[in-house]
Amino acid sequence: MESHKRKRQEDNDFDFLNIDLSGNIPNDLLATNNVLNSPPISNQTAFTIVVGGKSFRLSWESLKSDGPSNFFIEYFNKKRNTKTVYVDRDPETFNTIVKHLRGYYIRPVNDVENQSLLSDAHFYGLKRLKKMLHEYLFVNVGGRSFRLPWSLFGHDDKANLFNGPLKYAITSSPNASNSSPLYIDRDPDMFQDIVHLLRGYTIDIKNEVHRENLLKDSQYYAFKQLTDKLSTAKQTVAFNEGPNSEILLQLNDVRLMNLLIPKSTNLTTENEDNWQPSQLRYKRNDNIHRLLIQVNNLCVNYDLENNKMVFEMKDKTKMNSIGQAIDDG
Repeated sequence: MESHKRKRQEDNDFDFLNIDLSGNIPNDLLATNNVLNSPPISNQTAFTIVVGGKSFRLSWESLKSDGPSNFFIEYFNKKRNTKTVYVDRDPETFNTIVKHLRGYYIRPVNDVENQSLLSDAHFYGLKRLKKMLHEYLFVNVGGRSFRLPWSLFGHDDKANLFNGPLKYAITSSPNASNSSPLYIDRDPDMFQDIVHLLRGYTIDIKNEVHRENLLKDSQYYAFKQLTDKLSTAKQTVAFNEGPNSEILLQLNDVRLMNLLIPKSTNLTTENEDNWQPSQLRYKRNDNIHRLLIQVNNLCVNYDLENNKMVFEMKDKTKMNSIGQAIDDG
């Protein structure tokens, strides 16, 4: 009785190990055993890869160049009796991948080709190719393709459009390889100028409209330091730098959060002889300047009968907000 129970327990153990007691070994175990017992594949062994109906012949050395594991290595290691594989992918994209596998440097010509290579690199498990393609950002702005190093977007404040969720979506998201190319519906000429500025070049700002458009797009891309620079219409330095440096801003470009209000302005006194003028200061790029404000479309009306002067201006609301900030300070 005890012997019978022990035998059934042994049978259960064999079932758990998924071994057929009749002597038949499962196919997957046979395949694994064949791979382990087979000699290594020679580097000069040629294989045929049929992609989208087009044949490519590559050596084992080329196929394993982007290793240690990829689609081709796993397929031909598992199926030692075949030297041909059929893949339903784009042959033109694979033609570029073949150059990569043979050791040549490849460079996508635009955002569409780059995304196709990323998608197929993911499909074939080519990790080295994926890493190389992620070194640069391909972005289509207003119909024009740009190829830019990620390091460029670290020149400005790191918390911008490209270094935030966008970078994660492109380089780290599981679905990034199968997504469409990145398209931004903005002016490509403005973006080209912004790229030049990020690279440290000086550009010719043609007129006030050009400056305002650059400012608008730098705000859209969240380039904080560049926005501050474009907000500056002119900067002058007095006899010495430091406490006497001045900055001239357009009225609409003054950011209230950067205003440094004097602790005491004596604005409440009714005796004009007791007035003590104080200079507003402005913080930009961690530097403090004396603030000068450029006002456009200012009209002064003088009422002779009442001996009263009235200022009329286009941007009166912004001026009132600055005055309120001074009063609150």
